Amino acid sequence: MPKSTGARSLGYGPEQLAEIFASRARDERADHFAGTGACVTPVLDFTEAARAPGPSGADTDDVIRDWDVPGD
Repeated sequence: MPKSTGARSLGYGPEQLAEIFASRARDERADHFAGTGACVTPVLDFTEAARAPGPSGADTDDVIRDWDVPGD
């Protein structure tokens, strides 16, 4: 099994990671990693998640049609 290349193995602790993540907006981080093969996915807020296509590309309205989405 390959040696871990996680944050701790590189010498980063929780404080350093929090500082790194706070230095860019969520969408900036997503753009930075787009197309790299890195396993990172932005966490959507409730409204974004309600409007995003499901894993199969299905319209999420079919799944959460009874939820009250802010702004609708």
